[in-house]
Amino acid sequence: MVVFDTSILLLVLDPHARPPLAPTTGAPVERAADRIQHLIDTLNDGADRILVPTPVLSELLVYAGRATQGYLQFFNERAVFRIAPFDTKAAIEAAVAHRDALDRGGIRVDAATPDASRTKIKFDRQSSRSPRPKGRGRSIPTTKT
Repeated sequence: MVVFDTSILLLVLDPHARPPLAPTTGAPVERAADRIQHLIDTLNDGADRILVPTPVLSELLVYAGRATQGYLQFFNERAVFRIAPFDTKAAIEAAVAHRDALDRGGIRVDAATPDASRTKIKFDRQSSRSPRPKGRGRSIPTTKT
Protein backbone atom coordinates (compact mmCIF):
# COMPACT_ATOMS: atom_id res chain seq x y z
CA MET A 1 0.00 0.00 0.00
CA VAL A 2 1.33 3.43 -0.98
CA VAL A 3 -0.09 6.68 0.38
CA PHE A 4 -0.28 9.71 -1.92
CA ASP A 5 -0.68 13.28 -0.76
CA THR A 6 -2.53 16.10 -2.49
CA SER A 7 0.41 17.52 -4.41
CA ILE A 8 1.22 14.14 -5.96
CA LEU A 9 -2.39 13.49 -7.01
CA LEU A 10 -2.80 16.99 -8.46
CA LEU A 11 0.00 16.29 -10.92
CA VAL A 12 -2.19 13.62 -12.49
CA LEU A 13 -5.60 15.23 -12.00
CA ASP A 14 -4.84 18.82 -12.98
CA PRO A 15 -2.87 19.54 -16.17
CA HIS A 16 -2.06 23.01 -14.80
CA ALA A 17 -0.56 21.78 -11.51
CA ARG A 18 2.97 22.98 -10.92
CA PRO A 19 5.55 20.22 -10.54
CA PRO A 20 7.68 20.13 -7.40
CA LEU A 21 11.15 21.61 -7.45
CA ALA A 22 14.11 19.24 -7.59
CA PRO A 23 16.08 19.60 -4.35
CA THR A 24 19.43 19.44 -6.16
CA THR A 25 18.75 22.04 -8.84
CA GLY A 26 15.78 24.05 -7.62
CA ALA A 27 14.25 23.61 -11.08
CA PRO A 28 10.84 22.01 -11.69
CA VAL A 29 11.01 18.21 -11.86
CA GLU A 30 10.93 17.19 -15.51
CA ARG A 31 7.93 15.13 -16.63
CA ALA A 32 6.62 14.92 -13.04
CA ALA A 33 3.06 14.07 -14.10
CA ASP A 34 4.33 11.35 -16.46
CA ARG A 35 6.43 9.88 -13.66
CA ILE A 36 3.50 9.79 -11.26
CA GLN A 37 1.28 8.24 -13.93
CA HIS A 38 3.95 5.58 -14.53
CA LEU A 39 4.03 4.84 -10.80
CA ILE A 40 0.23 4.52 -10.74
CA ASP A 41 0.32 2.17 -13.75
CA THR A 42 3.09 0.08 -12.17
CA LEU A 43 1.20 -0.22 -8.88
CA ASN A 44 -1.99 -1.05 -10.76
CA ASP A 45 -0.21 -3.89 -12.60
CA GLY A 46 1.06 -5.33 -9.30
CA ALA A 47 -0.61 -6.14 -6.03
CA ASP A 48 -0.04 -2.72 -4.44
CA ARG A 49 -2.81 -0.20 -3.96
CA ILE A 50 -2.73 3.58 -3.57
CA LEU A 51 -4.32 4.90 -0.42
CA VAL A 52 -5.95 8.34 -0.56
CA PRO A 53 -6.64 9.51 3.00
CA THR A 54 -9.92 11.38 3.41
CA PRO A 55 -8.08 14.58 4.48
CA VAL A 56 -6.26 14.46 1.13
CA LEU A 57 -9.50 13.84 -0.80
CA SER A 58 -11.09 16.75 1.03
CA GLU A 59 -8.18 19.05 0.20
CA LEU A 60 -8.39 18.03 -3.48
CA LEU A 61 -12.11 18.73 -3.65
CA VAL A 62 -11.95 22.14 -1.95
CA TYR A 63 -10.46 23.73 -5.04
CA ALA A 64 -11.71 21.27 -7.67
CA GLY A 65 -14.73 23.39 -8.59
CA ARG A 66 -16.29 22.00 -11.76
CA ALA A 67 -13.71 19.20 -11.80
CA THR A 68 -15.10 17.66 -8.59
CA GLN A 69 -17.15 14.98 -10.35
CA GLY A 70 -14.24 14.14 -12.65
CA TYR A 71 -11.86 13.75 -9.70
CA LEU A 72 -14.28 11.41 -7.92
CA GLN A 73 -14.84 9.45 -11.12
CA PHE A 74 -11.05 9.14 -11.56
CA PHE A 75 -10.76 7.37 -8.19
CA ASN A 76 -13.92 5.29 -8.57
CA GLU A 77 -12.93 3.93 -11.99
CA ARG A 78 -9.47 2.75 -10.94
CA ALA A 79 -9.14 -0.29 -8.72
CA VAL A 80 -5.64 0.77 -7.68
CA PHE A 81 -7.07 3.57 -5.49
CA ARG A 82 -8.58 3.16 -2.02
CA ILE A 83 -10.13 6.05 -0.09
CA ALA A 84 -9.23 5.65 3.60
CA PRO A 85 -11.14 7.31 6.42
CA PHE A 86 -9.38 9.26 9.12
CA ASP A 87 -10.55 7.22 12.11
CA THR A 88 -9.90 7.22 15.85
CA LYS A 89 -6.70 5.20 15.59
CA ALA A 90 -5.36 7.58 12.93
CA ALA A 91 -6.26 10.57 15.10
CA ILE A 92 -4.37 9.09 18.05
CA GLU A 93 -1.32 8.29 15.92
CA ALA A 94 -1.29 11.81 14.45
CA ALA A 95 -1.56 13.33 17.92
CA VAL A 96 1.29 11.16 19.23
CA ALA A 97 3.49 12.13 16.25
CA HIS A 98 2.67 15.81 16.77
CA ARG A 99 3.35 15.63 20.51
CA ASP A 100 6.63 13.79 19.84
CA ALA A 101 7.74 16.55 17.47
CA LEU A 102 6.87 19.22 20.03
CA ASP A 103 8.79 17.33 22.73
CA ARG A 104 11.84 17.07 20.45
CA GLY A 105 12.05 20.74 19.62
CA GLY A 106 8.90 22.02 17.98
CA ILE A 107 6.31 21.37 15.33
CA ARG A 108 8.81 21.82 12.50
CA VAL A 109 11.40 19.37 13.88
CA ASP A 110 10.65 16.73 11.19
CA ALA A 111 9.46 19.04 8.43
CA ALA A 112 11.47 18.82 5.22
CA THR A 113 10.65 22.47 4.60
CA PRO A 114 11.29 24.53 7.74
CA ASP A 115 9.10 27.37 6.46
CA ALA A 116 6.06 25.12 5.89
CA SER A 117 2.98 26.38 7.68
CA ARG A 118 1.89 24.78 10.93
CA THR A 119 -1.35 23.78 9.23
CA LYS A 120 0.49 22.05 6.37
CA ILE A 121 2.70 20.11 8.77
CA LYS A 122 -0.25 18.99 10.90
CA PHE A 123 -2.25 18.06 7.79
CA ASP A 124 0.63 15.94 6.46
CA ARG A 125 0.89 14.15 9.80
CA GLN A 126 -2.83 13.40 9.72
CA SER A 127 -2.76 12.19 6.14
CA SER A 128 0.18 9.89 6.73
CA ARG A 129 -1.63 8.25 9.66
CA SER A 130 -4.84 7.22 7.87
CA PRO A 131 -5.57 3.51 8.21
CA ARG A 132 -3.75 0.95 6.15
CA PRO A 133 -4.79 -2.67 5.67
CA LYS A 134 -3.06 -4.98 8.18
CA GLY A 135 -0.99 -2.03 9.43
CA ARG A 136 1.25 -2.06 6.36
CA GLY A 137 2.01 0.56 3.80
CA ARG A 138 4.37 3.14 2.44
CA SER A 139 3.85 6.84 2.33
CA ILE A 140 5.12 9.09 -0.43
CA PRO A 141 4.87 12.54 1.15
CA THR A 142 6.29 15.72 -0.29
CA THR A 143 7.34 16.87 3.17
CA LYS A 144 8.77 14.83 6.02
CA THR A 145 6.40 14.47 8.98
